[in-house]
This record gives sequence, C-alpha cells and structure tokens, in this order.
Amino acid sequence: GYHYGVWSCEGCKAFFKRSIQGHNDYMCPATNQCTIDKNRRKSCQA
Repeated sequence: GYHYGVWSCEGCKAFFKRSIQGHNDYMCPATNQCTIDKNRRKSCQA
C-alpha cells in the first residue's frame, strides 16, 4: 500500500512509522560524511 508518502509493504510501513515517531537521525555507515535526507538517502556508496 501507500504509506507515509511511499509505496511500501507492511514491514516497511512499520519502519517508516518508527522513523517518523522517533525523530531518528541516520548516519553514513562508512565515513559518516554523507548527508542522509529525503533527497539523498539513496546516494551513499558505502
């Protein structure tokens, strides 16, 4: 279904819900230099 602005399965729906409610900040797993936001969240090449 369509949840939180994206097409996703029920498991991903729960992930997005936790992310939104928890105000989580995501960091690059490699060098911690990537900006992870809505527009660039898929760009990290780590």
